[in-house]
Amino acid sequence: MDCPPIGGYTYVCEDGRCVPTPFGCEYYGNCDGTDEAPDTGPEPDPDSGSYSDPSPGPPIPACASAPSFLVSEIAVPDGPVALVFVEGTAGAMPSLAVATSDRIDGYGMDGALLYEALPLDAGDAGETIASVASADFDGNGRADVLYATADRVGVVFPGDDGVTTQWAPTPLQTSSLAVADIDGDGLADIVGVLDGSVFVVSNLGGGAWSDAVVFAQGDRVTVGDLDGASPSDVAILSSAGLQRWRGGPTPALLDENAVPGDRLFVGEFTAKGTPSAVFVPWPDGEDAAISMVNGVGLWQVYTFTAAGTVLGVGDVEGDGAADVVRVHDGAQLSTARGGVSGLVCESPLTSIGVPIAWAGAALGDLDLDGDDEIAALGDGGVVLLSRG
Repeated sequence: MDCPPIGGYTYVCEDGRCVPTPFGCEYYGNCDGTDEAPDTGPEPDPDSGSYSDPSPGPPIPACASAPSFLVSEIAVPDGPVALVFVEGTAGAMPSLAVATSDRIDGYGMDGALLYEALPLDAGDAGETIASVASADFDGNGRADVLYATADRVGVVFPGDDGVTTQWAPTPLQTSSLAVADIDGDGLADIVGVLDGSVFVVSNLGGGAWSDAVVFAQGDRVTVGDLDGASPSDVAILSSAGLQRWRGGPTPALLDENAVPGDRLFVGEFTAKGTPSAVFVPWPDGEDAAISMVNGVGLWQVYTFTAAGTVLGVGDVEGDGAADVVRVHDGAQLSTARGGVSGLVCESPLTSIGVPIAWAGAALGDLDLDGDDEIAALGDGGVVLLSRG
């Protein structure tokens, strides 16, 4: 039976139910035309709109096939600590920024060194780079690299004539870092966490930054288009659960969910510009389940059949839907494939032949072929995985 349009949304039939396309409407109906809703997880509190009492759903079905990967390695003698994909803009190809304790180097798909920067000088003895992020901070159409030490935050600007560096607001400390245009002025801003307070520092252009403005409490942050409208929004994770905040000159709370977890990721399930979902692996050491909150706050919990740790979220399949990549025993991967209505199935394990770490991984389309590559920290360097 064809699914009828409801409320301006188009529906498709998946697993016997009508689900919206793109994923993002709270209505669910059965394909027999009745309005009986399936069990989609906890119900929100009618007064606050918050969710509570989480419980895992049934295991994700197994996919029929596993993705294959081409494996390459980039030797980094000093030992990498963090990775980020840098989008290719202003005529530049994408790059992979690899941070060690005192430097940031950019590599291409073939492992060639594209740029190098030593942002810490002799006066920074004892200071080390802890995390990196990427966005266009100077508005020239080319993505830059933001890095954070325990005490400060700075920006590396790769260019055709070399690399320049600049310290952002000093001092600016943060234990969790994300970058995006939060206030809607076209320039990338900084979102961070310090001692449980979540703040935003607005990019004023010309190398100028605003003071840090605290707008929430939490432990981890990430950014993305969570409601299908500009500017970028903020997802915050704390011991109390997940909060989603709408971006703007003054961020506004969208909703909050009692989702357990200590890490969070953002991914798009359909085309660019549609609402992103927030993924929170359960904090059980083996990521036995993952919570997903979609563009309208609908919460679903997916259970995995095998132990493994979430490496990241990205479009590994190249079909426009977010996939959840997990690592098993250090040298095997599985991919929980995204679809119109959420995670559809998880692939069998694929051996990659070399050990990788789950922390510090990054996903992005480095070769512009439509699917995301996976970069992870390995023994003595970076392991780069691309679809075969």
